[in-house]
Amino acid sequence: MSSGWKPLAGDWNADGVDSVGLVNSAANVFFLRRYNSAGNADMVYQFGPAGVDWLPLTGDWDGDGDDTVGLYNPATSVFYLKNTHAGGPADITFQFGAANSGWSPVIGDWDGDGVDTIGLYAPSAGAFFLRNSNTAGAATIVTQYGPSNVSWQPIAADWNRDRIESVALFDPATSTFFARNDNGPGPAQLMFSYGPPNAGWVPLIGDWDGPTLPSKTGERFTVDDFNNKVTVNDLGFNHFGGNSGTINQPALAPDAAQITTIDLADNSSAGSGASLDIDINFNHVQTPGGEPAGEFGGVFTSLFGLTDTKISLDGSGVEPAMSTPLPGYFLDFDNVLRRFGTLGSRSVDRVEFDVKLASMSAPLTLKIELKDESGFDVFSRVQVSSSGWTTVSLPRTAFSSSQAGHGDTAPFNWRRVSVLALLVERKIFDPATDAQIGTNPVTGRLHIDDLRLTDLDGQYPNLAAIKRADGSINHPYKTAFLAYVRESSSRYFVDFASTDPRTGGIAQDRSTFGDLMTVGGAGFQLTSYVIDTERGYVGRSDSANRILKILRILDQNQGPERVGRTGYQGFFYHFLGIDGNRKQNFDFAATTVNEALNTVELSVIDTALAVAGVVTAGQYFQGNTATEAEIRLLADRIYGRVNWRFMLAEVPDRQNPTQTLQQFYLGWKPSEVRDDDSGMFGRFNLNDGDGLGQFSSKLVDGDEVPATLDFYTDEGLLVALLAMGSPNPSYRVDRSVWDDLMRDFGGGSFVKTYPGALFTYQFFSAWLDTELLGRDNHPVPVDFFENTQRAIEATRAYASANPLNRDAWQNGGGETRWGLSAAEGPFDVYFAEAAPPAALSEGEPSSRIVHEAEGATASGDGQLQQRSNASGQQTIQLDAGEVRNFAFETVATGYVAVKLRYSNDNFNNLPNETLHVRIDGVLLDSPVTASDTGDGGLGWNVFAETGNLGHMLVQPGMHQVSVLVSGGDGGGIELDSITIQCDRPLEAGTVTVYGAGSSVVHAPVETIDALWESQMLGLLHPRFGFADAFNLDVADALPPCKDPDDDPRILRDSGPWANFNGFAIDHGPMAILIDSYLEDQFVPKLFMSHPQIRAALDMLFDEFGACSPM
Repeated sequence: MSSGWKPLAGDWNADGVDSVGLVNSAANVFFLRRYNSAGNADMVYQFGPAGVDWLPLTGDWDGDGDDTVGLYNPATSVFYLKNTHAGGPADITFQFGAANSGWSPVIGDWDGDGVDTIGLYAPSAGAFFLRNSNTAGAATIVTQYGPSNVSWQPIAADWNRDRIESVALFDPATSTFFARNDNGPGPAQLMFSYGPPNAGWVPLIGDWDGPTLPSKTGERFTVDDFNNKVTVNDLGFNHFGGNSGTINQPALAPDAAQITTIDLADNSSAGSGASLDIDINFNHVQTPGGEPAGEFGGVFTSLFGLTDTKISLDGSGVEPAMSTPLPGYFLDFDNVLRRFGTLGSRSVDRVEFDVKLASMSAPLTLKIELKDESGFDVFSRVQVSSSGWTTVSLPRTAFSSSQAGHGDTAPFNWRRVSVLALLVERKIFDPATDAQIGTNPVTGRLHIDDLRLTDLDGQYPNLAAIKRADGSINHPYKTAFLAYVRESSSRYFVDFASTDPRTGGIAQDRSTFGDLMTVGGAGFQLTSYVIDTERGYVGRSDSANRILKILRILDQNQGPERVGRTGYQGFFYHFLGIDGNRKQNFDFAATTVNEALNTVELSVIDTALAVAGVVTAGQYFQGNTATEAEIRLLADRIYGRVNWRFMLAEVPDRQNPTQTLQQFYLGWKPSEVRDDDSGMFGRFNLNDGDGLGQFSSKLVDGDEVPATLDFYTDEGLLVALLAMGSPNPSYRVDRSVWDDLMRDFGGGSFVKTYPGALFTYQFFSAWLDTELLGRDNHPVPVDFFENTQRAIEATRAYASANPLNRDAWQNGGGETRWGLSAAEGPFDVYFAEAAPPAALSEGEPSSRIVHEAEGATASGDGQLQQRSNASGQQTIQLDAGEVRNFAFETVATGYVAVKLRYSNDNFNNLPNETLHVRIDGVLLDSPVTASDTGDGGLGWNVFAETGNLGHMLVQPGMHQVSVLVSGGDGGGIELDSITIQCDRPLEAGTVTVYGAGSSVVHAPVETIDALWESQMLGLLHPRFGFADAFNLDVADALPPCKDPDDDPRILRDSGPWANFNGFAIDHGPMAILIDSYLEDQFVPKLFMSHPQIRAALDMLFDEFGACSPM
């Protein structure tokens, strides 16, 4: 170590892990590193005067979990303490002890209150003088410890994890540590030697790996608590990624009244919330004599993934008559967490739920049935007789009978349990003898709540034990908590890797879609498997085999055919089916939309995400086994096969029309029958050069033009970088694809994405260390690390301000509930939630309301006229000075615009009339001059339209549009109708957990607080990790101008909601970015070590130094 430099250690970023630092004592400049690994300092600042012989200190002086520095002047015995990592004057200054005493400072939390305070060690007396506050005054604790008049060095630490730090001494002559577990006198309670004696080394104390989470005995895994059901569709799924529904035996025709119907009940065993209402009516099945003959009814729920679904593979578009079973989805009751990560060998000991009779004669005999993957059953029966809530708790031994086994349960496989059913039998039989032993009422209703599986004796993380009195997380456990979140999100890719071997185990897009494999999610999946290997969650050979199977699928079946291919020109289709090829849609009879006309596209973005994962896997698995060698071979081939030039479009530069830009098409589809015109599925109307398919397009002023990755997004950066870094020179592109992504600051301090959702600022950082890259050398240079930080800050500030009065952000909730990103909301609509200050977009069209001028909602001035071309064959004539009013209602906050349809038979070329449109008295835009639609009386039956006027924010309630006519030729205009366009705001109060979790590299303190808040809201499932999204009042998410009472799919329109379905593209970035934060950018170092990618980065970032491979 250079002369004048001193080591120090502290938790510089409040993550619970201490790391090293150095101070140049001659200049009092501190160099602090966040990781215990080689690299540059993360923080550098000067504190204190240069050229003085003061001693550096480290401590958490204000209890915020973040260690900061201090100085001790031995000449005056004055302490100078800083509460922030910045230069400037001390925040705390005081004198303690005698000047020039020769005593040494020692720092620790002596009373366990989370605040470090000072102390002094007097070597001449072998005594410690400790104070419990950073103020002048007498010592709080005085203790004699160790011999006097020795050159031992004082240190302090929490040696026994009791949250109280105690003193110790280090003998440099023997390199021996002598520690006590309390600050009292007596012999050392902990003694050990470490390092060479008489080496002149300096002891350094820290918690290098952070505390582990405390444990608890037992855990409950909620299968369904019914509190998050908002739509009828929600009744079909549970928290285990499984499907749920009714059972009717015998089954009746689909349009006939069934034995069992279900609904949502507005009461709960928990006191607030909902439960499942089950209505049983055996009268719906009768014998000719009229006696009920139905065997049983009830409900089922899958305990892992879908049991079956309708699947088409042939591309015919015809709905299959039968569902396809999805084998391989089951819950292992002996190993509920699949031995993944740190929580192996946990079991299910009990099946539990709450039940009450709503309107049914007592007693009711309820059959609780489990089925294994083969369909073999075991069951138990219980009597329910109360109209109040009672708990049913069944140990495994209670499942003591079997229908399939005629009473014998031995063949049942507890390692592969698929379905749990709750059944009401009309006639109850003994399966061993077939003798009838009872009956149930013919009709009635019961409520079921809090369906759960319970482990009684397993050890699990006890998050409640790390909560502070104010509800916040105890600072030292932040790293352990993040590691737990990383592990639970990584588990998604093991849990929901497709079980069909034709897919190679590519992950499902979401936990509830067993027939939909995600190509973009596969990129996160491959990267997650690398992390699993490095962190010890899964063995290296296991991960390598999983990765190899995926790469083999991605390596095959390329071609232009619309069926039976994974992709074309090296690109991949957005989704794959259970055959590992392009997902084929069919026309689902239950909907009004023909889904067969929207088969998935060849996706540039999803290909880039997949290739990023492919590259990461190839760079990690550098071993000499045959498996790892094949991984590298396929990784190189898959990346090198992507023909980036195929997807390049040349488009006009909007800012300089004489120039063109090189931008990537959003996608391509093979030639096929599809819907390109409704606006529901996008457009693909630009033929490729070979006549085999069409590129993505859009209509602009009546012309079909390329739909491209035009504005900056993180996905666009990733596409451009991969294209520039292609290992195949024939397909590699120049830097124009990077430079031609438009950078629009939108009047702010950072480059914004068009949608503004947080994921559009985060995905590049999943594989790139943007802080290391620095600013690029674009004509409008951007530091993308700083850009993402500012987008996060803008999003969080918006949530904190809560301008639209969202329930989630009331009472300061926006400080910790700010993760606005893409999510499927409470009404089953997938939307990119965003804060307006982070977006270029202004809103999303939601619905239109058309009011005829003569209709019931209209009032005011005007004369009725008959016009055959009017929408209702009638108009209202408005003369100058007359006003027509239209009432409309909004049920949620939204933006409103108005369009007028009118005719104007202008006379003798006199001036045209002027139209003034107001909402609630506020003028929309400037007054509009009416067009002349004809002359001589004929013009009254020819109609013109204004553009959309206004973009006005309105709150829920009744509103009024008024149309005033002024000026003109004296003949007025005839108003046919108005169209009220209701735009959904960019956010509807729906908050994603992953949106905050994926911000941890850029905003660690705020991210950890946000994740902890989500855990406090009950959103962290102990088996499947965090819920995807939540809303504390679904009324905030209603479409602004649609009455929920008019939609039979909606079960409720108020109250809290969360989506516990897992999504690959949400769990993936959160797991990866948490790992990058905890492990010093492990994944980016791998990805950036690829030679061609490194060369592309060198071209784009002048500050970027070569990144060494592993």
